Amino acid sequence: MVRKLGNDELADFESVEVQVIRIENLVLAGHPTELFSEYSLRMRESAAGYSVVPVGYAGGLVGYVPNPAAYQAGAYEADLVPRIFEKWGFRSDVGDILTTGVAEAVAIATER
Repeated sequence: MVRKLGNDELADFESVEVQVIRIENLVLAGHPTELFSEYSLRMRESAAGYSVVPVGYAGGLVGYVPNPAAYQAGAYEADLVPRIFEKWGFRSDVGDILTTGVAEAVAIATER
């Protein structure tokens, strides 16, 4: 069951699918978001010896993943865009949660 949230409510979680495909030393890391660049860079550095390429909009789109500073500043990515997607905002640590999940999936895909 899905319930629409009001402006003053935040969802406890939203499950998203992360897809990782490895082709030799290339790893494609699919996620359904628009990441702030610092998170893309973190994903790129998640596996030594491999070229990790974050692939946004894979399997859908749940919205922007801003950094905590964007949340504090009330930037449109953190405030306005979630309203457009009717998500009413993510927790400010969503980028850390997503990049950790991607790093775990990349680690599995790059096990030798």
